[in-house]
Amino acid sequence: MRLVDPTIRQQQAAGDYRGSVEPLRELLATRVDDAETNYRYGLALMLTQRSNLAVWSFRKAMKDPEWFVLAGSKLAHSALEAADFNEVVEITTGILEREPENLLALLMRAN
Repeated sequence: MRLVDPTIRQQQAAGDYRGSVEPLRELLATRVDDAETNYRYGLALMLTQRSNLAVWSFRKAMKDPEWFVLAGSKLAHSALEAADFNEVVEITTGILEREPENLLALLMRAN
């Protein structure tokens, strides 16, 4: 079941991540465990220069197997930018266990 309002998806598809932050924050007040909502909220925070705030949402999204690789890739990228290499190794290891030939995870781990 998709819980995110289609207009929020459209808003982000159009590049309006800043405008999606507040509606997603409101959704998370009642849907704290929804993976897509957490992923989209983390993405909005990451792309509006608040990567440190996105960590919690990406970690929540990663609990859902369907969202693990996508959210984990964003979290690993954020950790790489912050030079948190232990975090990068931990996350990319999990991604590579699921998708051994994931090029993005391999590149982030190599860095």
